[in-house]
Amino acid sequence: MNKKREEIKFNFIYVLLIVLITIFLLLIFYLIPNYSKAQKPGDIVGFPLKFLIIFLIFNLVFIGIPAAIHWLYVKDYSRIKSIWFFVLFGVVTGVILGEGGNLTMIFPYTILMLFYALLYKKFVWWKVAVTSYLAGIIIENIINRAPIQVTTLIWIAFFTCPYFVTKIFDNRKKVSMFFIIKEFKFSLIFSFLLGLLAWYLSRNNSSPPLIVFGITLPFIVSVVYKLIKLYRNNENLHKIF
Repeated sequence: MNKKREEIKFNFIYVLLIVLITIFLLLIFYLIPNYSKAQKPGDIVGFPLKFLIIFLIFNLVFIGIPAAIHWLYVKDYSRIKSIWFFVLFGVVTGVILGEGGNLTMIFPYTILMLFYALLYKKFVWWKVAVTSYLAGIIIENIINRAPIQVTTLIWIAFFTCPYFVTKIFDNRKKVSMFFIIKEFKFSLIFSFLLGLLAWYLSRNNSSPPLIVFGITLPFIVSVVYKLIKLYRNNENLHKIF
C-alpha cells in the first residue's frame, strides 16, 4: 500500500514538474526581448480561442482514433518493440500534415521520431506522452525561435499517435492487421470519398481542417458505434464511461 502511494506521489510530482517547466518556458519567452523571430504571414500568434479549439479537436481525433482502435483490439500498453515502424509512421505523418509534404524535413523528423521512439521503448508510454507539448515548445520556440503559437499543440499528436499505431503493429501476430482493416473497410472507403469531397469543396481556398475532418469523420463514427455497442453488451465496460 505504501509502495502504491509512493508511486502515485512520484507520478503526480512528475506531471506537475512537466507542467511547471512548460508554463515557465511559455512565460519566459515574453520576457526575453527580441529572442523570438518576427511574426510571418500565416503565423497564428498566441492562443486565439477559435484556433485553440481546432487544434485541441485535431489532437483529440488524431490520438483518439488509434487509441480507441488499440483499446478495442490490442490493450497492450507496454513499451514499443518496432522502433523503425514508429519512426516511419511519425516521419510520414509529420512531413505530410506538419510540413505540407516538404521532403527536406524528412531528416529532422527522422531524428525527432527516433529520439521519441527510444523514449517509448524505455519508459511507460504516458510518461513520455506527457512531455510532447514541452518538446514542441523546445523545437518551435527555443530551437527555431518562432513566436508563441497555438500550432505548437500539434506536436502532442505527432509524438503520441505513433505510439498507439506502433503497438497495434507490434501485436500483428496476436490481432491480424487484415482483420482490423476489414473491421474498418467502410470507414476507409468513406474516409477517401469524404476527404476527396472536402478537397474539392475547398479547392479554391484550401482548408486543411475541413479535409482532415472529412478523412477522420468515418473513423470517429465507427469507433463511437463500436464502443457504444460494447458498452451495451458488456456491463464491465461501464467503468470506462
